[in-house]
Amino acid sequence: MIRLFAKWALIALFASVHLLTPATAQTVVQVTDSFVEYRLKSFNRTRPGLVIRWQTRVIGGEIAICGVMTYPEFEQRSRLRSRVKRGTITYEGQVIMKNLFFFSEVGREAQLATGQANCRSTGVAAPNAEYTVFIKI
Repeated sequence: MIRLFAKWALIALFASVHLLTPATAQTVVQVTDSFVEYRLKSFNRTRPGLVIRWQTRVIGGEIAICGVMTYPEFEQRSRLRSRVKRGTITYEGQVIMKNLFFFSEVGREAQLATGQANCRSTGVAAPNAEYTVFIKI
């Protein structure tokens, strides 16, 4: 009886995790001129501590976020990595994606223009009209 209960509990746990986990289909694309640059300066520094190039795409009928990043101020990397993990994407006033740590990472800022960007689906159906999303890090 206990073994049967444990088996059903495990299946229920798996099902609930599967249902609560958003789709995270990931694609890799080439960075183009249409990617927008986002610079985050480190506290009390002149150079940016984090530079991101990102863009939205429609992949599989859903809004997907693509991005690549680098840390010019390497000493600030660990602090800024936690901010990237807390980063969000907002669409129509709703947060549709949390944790932007899936963005690919390059070693130098010059590589941002020619690098490969990771894309991840938000699970939100793409509208037929033009739309706007906001990034917050």
